[in-house]
Amino acid sequence: MAKKSQAVKQCVNGFIVDFPVKPYPTQVAMMDKILKAIDRNENALLESPTGSGKSLALLCSTLSWQRKAIEKAFEARQEMIQACECNCMCHVTGKPVKAPPLPYKKTSPPSPATVALQSAQAMAAASLRG
Repeated sequence: MAKKSQAVKQCVNGFIVDFPVKPYPTQVAMMDKILKAIDRNENALLESPTGSGKSLALLCSTLSWQRKAIEKAFEARQEMIQACECNCMCHVTGKPVKAPPLPYKKTSPPSPATVALQSAQAMAAASLRG
């Protein structure tokens, strides 16, 4: 009976990468280059022989970077909410509030739909203020 391989958590360039098996040293080096390139918002040209695990290294490292980016964004949002004392709708409900439409050009009158939308938004904002 074949032995089951265990998933491995590998620390690469400050990121915890979940890898389904123990990675080869070349895969660790490739993940390091991939994570550095993504973190710096750069392109990376990497080559390796067939069967060396390029696809697995690419997938695992990018998913690790994505997980850390989501965690950072969540933490930043929580800090912003805790620091904010304005009680605006985007902080109270946690949902972004759409910005009002840009003012229309003086050369063309607004459409009735635009006027109705602006009036509805003004009424909603006034009712929220008290």
